[in-house]
Amino acid sequence: MEEKTTTIEEKETFQQKVAKVAARFKDCHYYFLNWAQLNEQLDMYQDDKPVICFLLPPTGYFDVRQNGDTIVDNPVTEITFIAPGKMDQDTQIADVIIERMKYLAKCFLRELNKSGYFEIIDKTQITYETVLEPRTDDAYIGVTVTLPISDAPFYLCGETKDFGFE
Repeated sequence: MEEKTTTIEEKETFQQKVAKVAARFKDCHYYFLNWAQLNEQLDMYQDDKPVICFLLPPTGYFDVRQNGDTIVDNPVTEITFIAPGKMDQDTQIADVIIERMKYLAKCFLRELNKSGYFEIIDKTQITYETVLEPRTDDAYIGVTVTLPISDAPFYLCGETKDFGFE
């Protein structure tokens, strides 16, 4: 039986895989943007749906395994989970929204693990930061998490022509 090699055109990108997981959250908007683009997008909102945004990864690393035969992509993955809310003096509303967004982030992490697109995230501490993006009379409130996502292992095929290198 002949083994099929995947060309670069056929291989899903890291972002496409994250987008497929985000699509499971029907009551959320999903974006792959940087912070400036996200702010522009938020200015256009007319609904109260939460937003899941995979922030453009600025850096990452390749994890080379098995004597160089396997390479795993590990972009620095920051995903923000935010929802619109009113600013109140004692921050009770913001606190409730932050807790809701932390719960959404946990559900998203569980779905990432179940997806099979990435190596399982297990036995690690995941850092999150509180997000407060003020608007005229309200704000976008939530958390940004930095996830240690590793792409599913990529096994080198030896045929560089498959990737556009002749």
